[in-house]
Amino acid sequence: MQLEIPECRRCCCFIPLRYGIIVFGYLNLIFSLLILGLEIWLVTIDRKMEHTVALYRGASFITQAWLTITLYLLEAIFDVVLLVGAHLKNPSLLRVYYYYGITTTSAIASLVIFLTVKHYEALYDWNTALFEGCFIFSGFALQIYLLLLIRTELKKLKQNSQLSFINHAAEVVVVAPHGGEGRNPF
Repeated sequence: MQLEIPECRRCCCFIPLRYGIIVFGYLNLIFSLLILGLEIWLVTIDRKMEHTVALYRGASFITQAWLTITLYLLEAIFDVVLLVGAHLKNPSLLRVYYYYGITTTSAIASLVIFLTVKHYEALYDWNTALFEGCFIFSGFALQIYLLLLIRTELKKLKQNSQLSFINHAAEVVVVAPHGGEGRNPF
């Protein structure tokens, strides 16, 4: 059984592919810097605060404050890598962000599955669990869509970078009706 990964020709059906990646990159960077600033502000206001609720790629979990700051600092750095790669059409930088996105998305997905299985009895409030599940799904869907856009752009850049030659010297020679050789009139 073979599964084909879809290729996106445009972002959100109307924005060109590279510009859509750039828009997603700037939105990710703004969100990352906003959350990073908020976390740093919360740590400086309450110096005794050791734990915080982290919201990363749609998943929320309780962790230490330094881990949240580290996650969003790395996210901001890799968003800059994505933006530079998209602006310069640099496939190696886009590939770095692509692998980073796959790694963090799969790590967060496994963390969500682990925490859901471990704390299943704590999920007694179905309204909260449903809301959180929708939030997690939308975060993962946006990240996977961005990764699909980057994958399509990488394939497009690879196709455009291959050398191709056109042989103008080769012409079709046909036998003329009068018995001699001649050039193709078409």
